[in-house]
Amino acid sequence: MEWSGDRARHATKLAFGDRGSPDDRFPDVTFRLGTRADSQVCTLFEGRRCLYRGDSVGTAVHLLMQGALNSLISRSASGVVIHAALLGRGDHGVLLPGPTGSGKTMLCAWLTLRGLTYLSDEACYFAAGTAPMEGFARPLCFKGPWVELLGLEPVGPNGVLRDDGVSLVPPQLLKAACRRTAVMPRLIVFPHFQPNASFGMTRLTPGRATKRLLETVANTRNLTDLGVGQVTELTRDVAAYTLAYGRFDQLDPLLTLIASPG
Repeated sequence: MEWSGDRARHATKLAFGDRGSPDDRFPDVTFRLGTRADSQVCTLFEGRRCLYRGDSVGTAVHLLMQGALNSLISRSASGVVIHAALLGRGDHGVLLPGPTGSGKTMLCAWLTLRGLTYLSDEACYFAAGTAPMEGFARPLCFKGPWVELLGLEPVGPNGVLRDDGVSLVPPQLLKAACRRTAVMPRLIVFPHFQPNASFGMTRLTPGRATKRLLETVANTRNLTDLGVGQVTELTRDVAAYTLAYGRFDQLDPLLTLIASPG
């Protein structure tokens, strides 16, 4: 990661935290985020390829985080990378798989406000065997309004990057615990939010859960069996549900399920 300009420095630190001193390893890919004090123009490069040039730092940083994730996915040839939010409750993990627009980030934020540990709102990694599941740590990324929907008081500008409809929110601002880096999965919930929809939660058979979860595996082309073996093992051991809802006040049954003993 390289940056130039104060706005780029602040945005990079928000997205990836304090990286500390660089190590001696040769990078697989280099991203360069640049801003200037005398101009609103922001640029983002991956190597020599320009990913963005415009006046929205928020859009550039969102593309930067996605580019970093895609770079990791393209090199992941053991274990599965799943498009999912990941939260923890004690040593146990709650997995929320789904495509963009399914409501992963908003539900993830709502659950962190109710005491779950935040690990990721976008992707997680599950190594072969009985290893714990790891999250891709980053700020929560909201596209559109989020403060009112979550029932929060207006949030000041400090620590939040709002730009061109994109809000990057450090989980600490939601009072989310972020100390744990990995959890053992205990529950899989496939969320689908639609305003004013009726509530519904249905237990999936392992076969149906496998089919749904395979649709969210990001690194299938790097795996000899397309991830089928690991996903089948996961859904055989972990309960999976579909969740449809239109309001957060419908979600007491979900909270009860998460709090239930394993």
